[in-house]
Amino acid sequence: MRCADLSDQDVRGLLSLAGIDPANGMAVSRLRFHIDQAKPLINGIARPIPAEHNPPLDCVAKAADELLDALKKLDNSHPHANLSLWINDVWSDPLFVASAEIPGSFPLRVMSAGEMHDNARVGIVTALQRLKKSANEARYQRNNRPPEETQRVVERAFEFFVRNSPHKPTQSPTGAFAKFATKFHEAATGEYRGNLERAVRTVIVRNKENIERYWSKDR
Repeated sequence: MRCADLSDQDVRGLLSLAGIDPANGMAVSRLRFHIDQAKPLINGIARPIPAEHNPPLDCVAKAADELLDALKKLDNSHPHANLSLWINDVWSDPLFVASAEIPGSFPLRVMSAGEMHDNARVGIVTALQRLKKSANEARYQRNNRPPEETQRVVERAFEFFVRNSPHKPTQSPTGAFAKFATKFHEAATGEYRGNLERAVRTVIVRNKENIERYWSKDR
């Protein structure tokens, strides 16, 4: 339910949750503006579509896993081929020699050829394991919205609510603000997320003094 697709009924529902007259044209415009501002972005790039974002990462993770499996089989079942792989002169490349000193050794000792080649093998295996882990963790799941992004959306909901609603925003999960923030989040992100208690609590605590000062006045 993106802002552009927000129906008049959706808008009226959100305004009603905030205790605002749905016929208030100014409030309608402000609400649409705040929802637009809250649309989820990461570094200025719109959130990806999982069907397009995940397959290339899955290929990377699968390729890393297959290489790890091949290296393991080589080590377990083909010792001569495994030795030939790791004693190749390619592992004497400056890329690997640069870290060929033994950490913590004094006086500083340079690795032997055998140690250097073993170090390269461990480094490659570790890199492949990390590559697989990174590719898996980089997959995008619609229900895995980063906490900081959810917080940003709730803060935009608070900005609208505190300026337009007659209700005092509170931390209560059954209060007017929590209900409004939940539906505001859904309108801004297109995703339903029922539990926003932490984000609601955070924004209320951050603005506690201003809330108390504002609501202590005659409104």
